[in-house]
Amino acid sequence: MSIPFLDSLFYIYLLRPLELSSQRAKYLISKKQFRQVVGFIQETRADRGNMIIHSFLFEVVLIGLTILIITSSGSLIGLGLCMGIFLHLLVDQLSDYLANKNLNGWYLNLNQVLSLEAANKYLIVGIVIFVIFCLMI
Repeated sequence: MSIPFLDSLFYIYLLRPLELSSQRAKYLISKKQFRQVVGFIQETRADRGNMIIHSFLFEVVLIGLTILIITSSGSLIGLGLCMGIFLHLLVDQLSDYLANKNLNGWYLNLNQVLSLEAANKYLIVGIVIFVIFCLMI
């Protein structure tokens, strides 16, 4: 389980605990059916909106934190954690883009709707930033 996966648990327990999918996930957790929980969360990920970690604002904060760690800290654990989260978010963005042809779920906190061209640019910029971070290591 990764830190971005915890975003779904925040959603289930804190943000929308009364939604049907949240109640189902909590039921599976109470029955200790953890493999089914992971599968269920992955299947219903598109149904959850306004997630904390899967958002544009979190990604901006993560980029700033990664720059800080790369330039000053020298901590390999912190750097690996930031890069792993960033890569996970890029993969999630690519899968959302390929499935929905948009990234609107990532901008719900800002009440923005991205055009197809803007979503393409956003993905390309994210990938370029990740590659630059990899080269800085």
